[in-house]
Amino acid sequence: MSVKLLSEKELAAIPRTNIVDFILGGIEVIEKDISLNQLSEDVSLAWQNSERKIQLLNLIRLFKILTDECAHDPQTGRILIDASQVVRALLSLQKTFETGDAAKWLIAVKKQALTEEHAINISLKKIIGLLEEWKEFILPKIVIPVGNSHTHDTYHPQFSETYSFLPSILPPDYRSNFFFEIHIKELCPYLTSFLFHSYKHTQAAFQETQTIEQLQSTNIHVDLQDEDAIEEQDNIRALRIHGPSDDKRYPGSYIFIRRGHHRTRELYKRYLEGKISGELKILVQKIELTDFPADFLRDAKKEILVRENLRLELMKKV
Repeated sequence: MSVKLLSEKELAAIPRTNIVDFILGGIEVIEKDISLNQLSEDVSLAWQNSERKIQLLNLIRLFKILTDECAHDPQTGRILIDASQVVRALLSLQKTFETGDAAKWLIAVKKQALTEEHAINISLKKIIGLLEEWKEFILPKIVIPVGNSHTHDTYHPQFSETYSFLPSILPPDYRSNFFFEIHIKELCPYLTSFLFHSYKHTQAAFQETQTIEQLQSTNIHVDLQDEDAIEEQDNIRALRIHGPSDDKRYPGSYIFIRRGHHRTRELYKRYLEGKISGELKILVQKIELTDFPADFLRDAKKEILVRENLRLELMKKV
């Protein structure tokens, strides 16, 4: 089968803006293209063969997408290790083409039995298998069905149906009006939570060193009238918003996170890694809609409609 050079438009069309899109579309596309671009086993193809060069270039570019995307997601360590090894082999092969020193490579290939599968292709198939395994493992963890049935057991001062779940750490006084609970499984930044700030690698790296207890820590004795004290304590601060399918008697299924996003990211990462339960709850300091800029709220509310459809689509896949 002849292959063609993947255009920038085709590469850009691979959905990879986030882990969810990557699982839904990107992996399937990359798997298909990796399969199509496996190196021909026909050793009579000389190094000058343009099709082999195209295969190499396509594979290198596809693996650039794969390694860039997986670098920030848990459960992809084995994929990255194998992908990195393949990329090194492909780059070495590309260098051989570019320098014209292909004779040694071709002789080495001819030494293989014609029935022996090319080592690079074996690695490519292994990576496709790992991608499938990763997809099957991670997808059920990130899916939260449409609606807010999962919030019924999370305390929130605005919803009397949840008062029986008041956490023991909260005294039954005024402070109970300023904190609410979130399940760790709700912290997916591409489905049910919205982050006000972008990630910084230095802060993310620091959170990786923290214990579960440190990541969960919330100071309920903070002076709620002192902005400087609030900033100094750095509690996770957020609010819940209802989606179109949510039962208004219970807390909404969407979470706007104003502060503590590096901590919530690390908690969610550990959940995906199987280190903690997604049912584990964290106590969060409640804020108001007025704590967010109008443009953020406008865009987020539009995005909720997109995420409702995405959650419906994901439910069909598990």
